[in-house]
Amino acid sequence: MGKRSAEEAISSFQKVLKLKPDRTGAHFRLGVLYDKTGALDSAITSYKKAIKLEPQRADFHYTLGMAWDKKGDHKKAIESLNKAIELAPDEDKYHYRLGLIYDGQGQHDKAVEAFKKASEIEEAEW
Repeated sequence: MGKRSAEEAISSFQKVLKLKPDRTGAHFRLGVLYDKTGALDSAITSYKKAIKLEPQRADFHYTLGMAWDKKGDHKKAIESLNKAIELAPDEDKYHYRLGLIYDGQGQHDKAVEAFKKASEIEEAEW
């Protein structure tokens, strides 16, 4: 998606949300667009609004965690990923991503634990 089309899509979602601020999917997709354009603060705000409307959506917490990680706030990234795991413990990619963040922070024991869990889940799917 080019910059111009991303800006147009952002504008469209903003218009929708002015009329219907309770549209969870619009908040989430707006966050994704902000994220893709590098507007991480706006992305995080949109993801948080989506989570407020649907707090049981593990994928929303995961995506928020990824944005926090991109922003460099690893503590908040870990919190968001742990919430995603709490809501969807059998999602291997959530554990794997958590392991990457732990590894990057030098918390190797926790990283190995997360990678092991991701591997166990993936093996169980075979």
